[in-house]
Amino acid sequence: MSNNATIAELFDLAIAAEQACEALYHGLADRFAHHPAVADFWTAYADEEAGHARWLERLSPSSARWPASKTWKMPINWPARPRTPRPT
Repeated sequence: MSNNATIAELFDLAIAAEQACEALYHGLADRFAHHPAVADFWTAYADEEAGHARWLERLSPSSARWPASKTWKMPINWPARPRTPRPT
């Protein structure tokens, strides 16, 4: 993806990230199947990620009412932006 991404491309990226996390958490649940409480923990996280993906799919330009071709200029260092420490 270039530094110019359409809204649709950004939604696709976010949905793919949620789905990848869901798959990771299901894998961890399988790996810890011999510890039911731990497996349940990871399964719950996987379910959360699946919910996030469904939510993003409902909001995506293919189902929303804004132009999917509108571009958004991503910062050059995206997504690895340094965090600015907050004053305490």
